[in-house]
Formats: sequence, structure tokens, C-alpha cells
Amino acid sequence: MNGKYRISSRIWFGIAFCIGIPLAVFGEPALQRIHINGINRVVHKNWLGVPRSADYTVYWDVYAQNPSGWTAVDPDVFERFRLTAQSGADVRQTETKGNFATIPFRAGQKVIFIVEGMAGARSVSVSDTAWAVTGKPAGRSSMTSQARLSSQGPSENSKWHYWFPLNGRIPLALIGKGQIFDMSSNAGKFAFHMIWNFFLAGLGVWMLFCSRRLRLNRVFPLDKNTLVFQGLDDNYRNRESKSFRNILNDWREKGAPAVPDLLDRIDKTSWREYPTVRIIKAGLHKHEKIKNVTGIELMREIDRSMENRAASELEQMKRKTFVEWLWNLGTLAPLLGLFGTVTGISQSFGTLALLQEDISQKELMNKLAGGIHEALWTTIEGLIVGICFMLLYYYYQTKLNWIYSKWEDMYVYISEKL
Repeated sequence: MNGKYRISSRIWFGIAFCIGIPLAVFGEPALQRIHINGINRVVHKNWLGVPRSADYTVYWDVYAQNPSGWTAVDPDVFERFRLTAQSGADVRQTETKGNFATIPFRAGQKVIFIVEGMAGARSVSVSDTAWAVTGKPAGRSSMTSQARLSSQGPSENSKWHYWFPLNGRIPLALIGKGQIFDMSSNAGKFAFHMIWNFFLAGLGVWMLFCSRRLRLNRVFPLDKNTLVFQGLDDNYRNRESKSFRNILNDWREKGAPAVPDLLDRIDKTSWREYPTVRIIKAGLHKHEKIKNVTGIELMREIDRSMENRAASELEQMKRKTFVEWLWNLGTLAPLLGLFGTVTGISQSFGTLALLQEDISQKELMNKLAGGIHEALWTTIEGLIVGICFMLLYYYYQTKLNWIYSKWEDMYVYISEKL
């Protein structure tokens, strides 16, 4: 009995030693699993926006098996982790004690990732494989469709600078196409920024200068300040100041004797800010100086004085309202859009040149069509901005021409009776 007992004790001690020591050292490797849960990609591009290389950061979790299933555990159960990345014959490795690691690769390659849990020099547990290609979503051989990864990493939409007022991404984000800006080349982003800033600048010119300083009640003395939705002629006729019309009638009917009184009546009003009144005063002052001249010579001198003043006032109005900037911005915006389109198409073909030879025709067409689709949006945006500002420019140019013709009507109305 004692001999049998001693043999049995030694057998059980050996079994316990063989099982216990590995469990203590390796932490039950057969009951642990490594799961890759994310791949973040940072693409490095040249000045044209063509991808040159990419840094892939792989994230993983560790799960342990228990009677109720698999639960997440602390990654410290492994001594360290080894990340292996392979693309063709190019194999790269890095080790870390955390649950993520970064490996650089050339752009346009399909990179396969595997994570190993290490204990000493041994690989205790191996993850399932995951893969990613620059410009494509990541995937995993053992992954379900609900658990697919994205090689784009965290969404960039939450970054504060995306909503900075001068950021060219804003108009695209407002119509749900912010990803077009994100995927465009540096030159394309520059075009989007410039077109958007051109739009903001034109909007400022229109609202702060043109719409305020070219209103009829800022050019002519009017009795009513309410807006009448009629043509310019009807609008002016319905709102013309009776006091100003009386001054014109008195000058026309009474001639030189009424000039001093008319100048005094104008000086007592607050009409000095009106270009139209300054033109009439120029004619009155000229008439006062040459009161002894009559006939055609008088008419010519007054006309010349008022015309010179009107031309000067018109140029000042153009300069103060910056109306010419509407033309400049409306002309340059489509050119910037074309610049973004050309550079975007160049980027698309540059990216195609870096793709693997075994790419399918469908993938090739999707890549090319997608790049051109994104590039054309700069032209679309540039044309929209250009058309809007060109229409505004022609509207205000027509209004300036009408104002000048109205001034001509006034001094013709006066001089033909003098």
C-alpha cells in the first residue's frame, strides 16, 4: 500500500507540476483570444495630394473564455504584443506592451495585420487577420458585415476647425457632402477654401456696400423710405421729394433771379449727403457766376458743370460701393473651380498609377469615376458663386446706368428752358 501510495503521489505531483507551471507562466493561453477592433490610417501626400505613404495604427482587445462566454480582460495578461504587417514579400513587425501599435507602409498596397500575444520568446495567442488598403475600407477574414472596420479612423466631422467661418468645407457639409472636401487633394482643398472665401467677400460687398449705398433714398432725396416693388422709374416717381421737385421747377421757370434763394433753401436742408443734390448745386453755382450770360452759352456752361459733377459722383459711387469687386470675384471663382478640378483629376490618375496590377476592372473604374466626381465639385461650386455675383454685378451696373440717365434728364429738363 505504501509503495502504491508513493507512486500515485508522485504521478499526481508530476501532473500538477506539468499543468500548474505553464498556467502560472502563460496565463491560460488556450482560454484567451486577441480581437482586432480598429485600424486608423494617416495618409501622407505630396504637394499635388497624391498619396506617398500611410501610417496604420492597429487597435485590439483581449478576451477570456468563461462559462458564460467571452469577456474583455486587461491586456496585461500577456507580457507584450507583437504586431506583424505584411504586403507581398514586405514583412514588418513591431512590439508593444499596450493594445495598439503603428506601422508605416507605402501607399496603394494591401497590408495584412496579425497580432500575437507573447510570453517570453513564445507566441501564446494569435488574432484573426485584418487588412487595409490606402483609400479603401479595412476588412477582416473572420469579420461579420456588422463588425467591419473602417481604415479612415475616427470621424473628422467633430473637429472645431471644420466649422471655422472661413473653412471651405462648410458649404459642402451643409449639403451632406463634406467627405468630398476630406478626400480632395491639397490643391482641391485650397480651391474650396478660396471659392468659399470669395463667396463671403462678395456677400460682404453686396450687403455692406452695394445694397446700402445704391438704394434710391441714398442717391435722391425721397419722401418715402419704404420699398416699393416696382421698376426704377415707377419707384422714383412715387417717392420723389416734392420739395426737391419744387426747386427744379423754380430754377427752370424763374432762371437767374431765383438762384440765390434756391441755394439758400438747399443749405437749410440735410441734403448734402445726396449725390443728386450736389450735382444740382454745382449747376446753381455755375449759373450764379455767369448770371449775365444768356442763351446757348449759358445752357452749355451749366450742362458742362453738371455733367462733370455727375461723372465725378458716379465714379465715387462705384469706388465706395466696390461694385467692380462683384465682377472680379464672379470671374475668378469659376477659374479657381477649374483649377481644383484639374488638380483633382491629376490626383486620381496619380493614385491609379500606384495601385496593384491585379486590381479588378470594376475597382479601377470606381476609383477613377470617384476621383473625377470629387474633382468636379470645385467647378460646380465655382460656377455657382460666379453666376450669383455676375448677376448681382449686372443688376447694380444697370442701376448705376439708370441713375446717371436720371441725372441727365434733370439737367436737360432745366437747361432747355433757361
